[in-house]
Amino acid sequence: MRGAGAYALVSCLSLACDRGPSAPVRAGVRLDGGGAPGRVEVFVAVRCAECHGRIYDQWKASPHALAQVSTVYSAMRTRAGGTGCDACHAPLAERVDPGELSAHEGVSCEICHRVRAVEARRSGAGFTLELVDTIKLGPLCDAKNNYFHKMGCSPLHEEGRFCAACHLWYAPRPGGIELPIFTEYDEWRTGPYAKSGVDCQQCHMPGELAEVAAGSKPRMGVPQHGLWGRDGQLRRRALALTLSLGDAADGRLHVEAELKNVGAGHAVPTGMPGRQIVLVARTLDRAGVQVGRADRSYQRTLCDEKGTEAPFFAATRLAGDNRIAPKETRTETFDLDAPLSGELRIEVFWRALSPALAVSLGVGKPQEVPMLAARIPFGAGRAGKRRALPSKPMIVAPGTAL
Repeated sequence: MRGAGAYALVSCLSLACDRGPSAPVRAGVRLDGGGAPGRVEVFVAVRCAECHGRIYDQWKASPHALAQVSTVYSAMRTRAGGTGCDACHAPLAERVDPGELSAHEGVSCEICHRVRAVEARRSGAGFTLELVDTIKLGPLCDAKNNYFHKMGCSPLHEEGRFCAACHLWYAPRPGGIELPIFTEYDEWRTGPYAKSGVDCQQCHMPGELAEVAAGSKPRMGVPQHGLWGRDGQLRRRALALTLSLGDAADGRLHVEAELKNVGAGHAVPTGMPGRQIVLVARTLDRAGVQVGRADRSYQRTLCDEKGTEAPFFAATRLAGDNRIAPKETRTETFDLDAPLSGELRIEVFWRALSPALAVSLGVGKPQEVPMLAARIPFGAGRAGKRRALPSKPMIVAPGTAL
C-alpha cells in the first residue's frame, strides 16, 4: 500500500460477509459461471521463496501472512459464525481444494499478485482474482515471463484503490444502517494524503534498492513487503507530542499535551473498531512512587442494544469515535497531584483491543505497542514553596522512547 493505508493494511480484518454465493470448486479447478472450467495454478508461498527469498521473509512476518491465524481474528471469526470472514482473510479457502496448503496462508503472494480488478465498495471484498494460468500481476511493467510464471503489468498495484479490496467494509444493519467497520480506505481517500498524491503503498511498501529475484540485478523501487515501512516502525512514527507544564491554582501540576497525527494517512488508530491509542500521564516523587495519574484513550466504539461495547458482529450502532484524523492535533489537559520535587512521565501506546472487548472475546491481555514516551524532572523552587518547571514547551518526536 502506498501512503496512508497505515494501520489498515496492517491488520486486514475485512470480514465481508455479504460477498454472495460462491460456485462449488473441486481440486485444482475454478468455475467461472457459464464459462468453461479453467485450471487453477496456485502455489504455497514457500515456492515463491525459491526465487524471492528476501520478499518472502518480509511477508511471512507481516499482518497479511497472519491474517488467517491471528488470535483476535480467530476469536472473532469463531464467535461471528460462518465463513464470511474468509473473503479477505483466506481468499483461496473456497477457490481451491481445502487440502491445499495454499488455502490456509491468509493473504499470500497468490492473492495480491492475482488481483486484476478492484471495486471500492462498502459491501467489502471488492476484488477479482485471476487464477487461471500462471500469470502474476504487479507494478514492474518491464518484467519478463520466466519458466515458472508469466508476468502481467498492473499499475493498479501502486494505487491506493488497490487496498480498498479489503480495507473498506460497512456492516449492514436493519433500517438501512451501515456500521463503519473498516474505513481505512475512505479515511485516506478523503484526507490530505490522497489529495497530495501519496498512496498507501508509499508508506506501507516503500521502494528499496534490492533484487526482485535471486540473481537479478538490484534495482530501485522494489516494494518492501512487511507492511510496516523499511524499518518496521511505521506505527511508532504516526504521532508527535508537545508538552507544556505549569502550576494549577490548587497547587497541582497542570499538564497540557498536544497529540498530533503527523505520519498516518488515515485516522489513528484505524482498522478494527475497539483498537486504542492510550495517552497516560503520571507524576512520581523522588523515590519513584506514583503520586498522580490520568489517561485518555482514542478509539472507534461500537455497542449493542444495551449500550455495552461490543465486537462488530454483535454491535447495532456506533457509540463514539474520537480517533485522531490525518494532520489533526488533539489537545488534552491534566491537573495532577504532584510533589514539589519529582518527575512527570508521559507514555503513548497502541493497544490491539480495548480491555472490555478482550475480556468478552476471551483473548487475554491485548497486545500493546509503545509509540511515545518522555520523562520531565522538576525540582523545588525558591524556599521550596513551588515547583521549578520547564519554561518552554517540550516536543516529543515520533518514536521517542524512555
